[in-house]
Amino acid sequence: MKFLKSLRLVVLLFVLLSHARAEDVLFIGNSFTYTFRVPLLFEAVAKSKGKDAHTDMLTKGGIGWAYHVNKITEKTDAILKSKPWNFVAMQDYSTNATHVGFGTGGFFKYGELLYDKIGQLSPTATVILYETWSFPRAIEGYVPKPKPAGKTDEDEDAKKGKDGKDGKEPAAKAFKTDAEMYGEIHGNYLKLYEQLKAKDPKRKVLYAPVGTAFDACRKAHPEIPLFGPDDKHPSFAGSYLSACVFYAAIYNESPVGAAAPTQKNVPPLNPAWLKPLQEIAASVVLKK
Repeated sequence: MKFLKSLRLVVLLFVLLSHARAEDVLFIGNSFTYTFRVPLLFEAVAKSKGKDAHTDMLTKGGIGWAYHVNKITEKTDAILKSKPWNFVAMQDYSTNATHVGFGTGGFFKYGELLYDKIGQLSPTATVILYETWSFPRAIEGYVPKPKPAGKTDEDEDAKKGKDGKDGKEPAAKAFKTDAEMYGEIHGNYLKLYEQLKAKDPKRKVLYAPVGTAFDACRKAHPEIPLFGPDDKHPSFAGSYLSACVFYAAIYNESPVGAAAPTQKNVPPLNPAWLKPLQEIAASVVLKK
């Protein structure tokens, strides 16, 4: 009888400790996040490595941080307050961190505002900046078409140019190379990362260098297709690489050895690509 009671106690403690190790992760972003469901791929990587992660995502195609701050405030507030999140990932519109479009003023402004909102409504959460990637065809002159009046995702200040300077479309020049696009994205996400760390030293901020992983993979393994047909959104391999970067950033360990990803109605990942994608994610996050 005493043995059974002891056994039940051990089982109970195991369950409680397992639950305590669970990580609740919220992803805030757009189609770059929900293409092939990066959060679910991250969950699968974590599970195959013996971790217990639970995710949710708040996404809408074609929008950025200003939308999440201003347009769906009630929905954003509700999900941030729904549980004590361990991590909240922030992914902005793909060109907001570059000179193309309206400049970078809105990137820093709304990045900080969203960071503040997360801190107010989910104070236990560690913010993770989700660095996006450059496009292979950036060299062809990627300049987005201006949105019609009244159709912008930004607020009144953002309508003036995302940095609030004027009401005219900027004379944005196209990227000369995709490396130029990557350099601007990487540099400005890092700058925002340092600003957020300095703003409140008591709050931990993590950096998920997904764009850096894409850049490294394209150079080391050009045979791995990271993009879909539009050369902007990720392929299944690209989304899996993103998930591996998040695993390395959150758990501070390599995703090498994780099981091959599977997703309903999606062709399986080429087995030859699995380890290279995991190794690249580990190298850009852990610097090993």
